[in-house]
Amino acid sequence: MTLNCLTHTITKVKQMTVQKARVTQVPLGSESLEGLMLPDGSFAISASQVAAYFQFDSNQSSRTLKSLLGAGFQFDKVASEIHPKKVNVIDLLTLEKLIIELAFRGNEKAQWLGRTLVGLSLTQLFSDAFGVKFNTEERERYVKFREAHKKSYHPNLTKWLQIDGCEGIEYGKQCNIFKACCGLPLKSINTYTEEEMDLMNKKEVEYNVMRKLGLTHPEALERL
Repeated sequence: MTLNCLTHTITKVKQMTVQKARVTQVPLGSESLEGLMLPDGSFAISASQVAAYFQFDSNQSSRTLKSLLGAGFQFDKVASEIHPKKVNVIDLLTLEKLIIELAFRGNEKAQWLGRTLVGLSLTQLFSDAFGVKFNTEERERYVKFREAHKKSYHPNLTKWLQIDGCEGIEYGKQCNIFKACCGLPLKSINTYTEEEMDLMNKKEVEYNVMRKLGLTHPEALERL
C-alpha cells in the first residue's frame, strides 16, 4: 500500500469513527425536553431543541439565544444525530441561565420549568441529606403531580375563590383552610410529598364538582 493510499485510508477510518452526540427525550411530567449527551458523557442542548421546547422561531434560534445570554456568549459546536452538520449547543449551566432569563420575560414554559426544577432540586438535596432514596421513578412522579396541580389549581379552586370575592390575605387564608379541610399540612406545596400533592390534586377536583352542583364554599369544605 502506498503512503498516499494509507493516509487516505486512515482519514476515512477517522471520519467513520467520529462520535456524535446522542439525542433523547428528557421526561418532564406529561411533556419532554429533547436534549443531547455528548461523547464525553456530559449533557447539552442544541439551539434548535431550545427553540422547539420554549416555542420561538427555530429559524432564529441561535440569534435569539445569543441575544438572551448577552454579549460575549459563544456556542459550542458538536456533531450530533440531529443534523449532518455540526450544531450550536449550550451546556446545562447555560440552560439554567436561559430558563431564568426566559421566565423573567414571561415565557410560561420557562416559568413552570423553573418552579418545578427548584422544587425537584431541593427535594433531591434534602433526600440526600437525610439518606432518603429518591430514584428516577420518584423524580418523574414528583414532576407529574406538580404539573397536574398547575393545570387544575386555577379551574378547580382559584376561580371559585375569585367568584366569592377572595383577594389578598383573605385568598391565602381560604387556601390554608382548604388544605386543612383536606388533612394537608399548612406549608408551601413545593415542599409537599408525592402523596400530599396527589391528595391536593384529587381534593381540588372534588371541590370543583361540588361547587358546580351549587354548593357554597363552606358547604363544599365540609364534604371534603
